[in-house]
Parts: sequence; structure tokens; C-alpha cells
Amino acid sequence: MIRHLPNLISALRLLAAPFAAWLILEGHDIAALLIFAAAGASDGLDGFIARRWGVTSAFGAWLDPIADKLLM
Repeated sequence: MIRHLPNLISALRLLAAPFAAWLILEGHDIAALLIFAAAGASDGLDGFIARRWGVTSAFGAWLDPIADKLLM
């Protein structure tokens, strides 16, 4: 399970981006801020897990920056 955890966290961050954008457009600024804060924390967490337990992958190396860019 731990082998796929960093990719799962990155995928959830990827899915959070459109949700955060929708929250901003609907005027739910505090909720959007919380989503962005959680996404930022998850970015550090997935990187830590991948490096700590050596579960890096080619897919994760592609997915993580895409999720980061989409949140921008």
C-alpha cells in the first residue's frame, strides 16, 4: 500500500484544483483557502513519503508537477 500512497496523494491534489477553483468562483474563499492549504501540505507529504521509503516512480515524477502546476 505504501508504494502507491505518494501517487494517490498527488492524484487527490490534482482533483482538488478544480474544486478549489469552483469554491473561489462561488465566493467560498475560506473553504478554498483550506483546500489550497491542504494541497500544499500534501505536496510535502507525498514527497517525504516517496523519498523516505524509496517508493518513487516514473508516473509519480510526471503526476506531481502536473498537480502542482494545475493548482497554480
